[in-house]
Amino acid sequence: MQNSQHITQAPSWYYAQLAQARFVAGRYADSLSSLCQSPPDIPVTLMFRALCHALLEGPAQAQSIARRIAVEFPRFTVENFIRTYPVTNPLALAAIKEGARRAGIA
Repeated sequence: MQNSQHITQAPSWYYAQLAQARFVAGRYADSLSSLCQSPPDIPVTLMFRALCHALLEGPAQAQSIARRIAVEFPRFTVENFIRTYPVTNPLALAAIKEGARRAGIA
């Protein structure tokens, strides 16, 4: 009998959700790691990448992603995300707003 292991990769949306949970927990580096496996071209993924870089003292990367969001998704705003998601955790809300301010997407 062969011993075969079946390794299944989680779908990309799973990593987007994991990234958001890690962000809320204040684990920005771990969140960024999960975001690398998330759908790369959606505004929420890009926003969280910018926020993580900003909060990890990577302003150049954060601002570069913020510019990309502005060009590719001009109608996307952090405030709309907060309103429609909705974000209710006070610490997560504060981190999102601070990251957005630092990244230049506030």
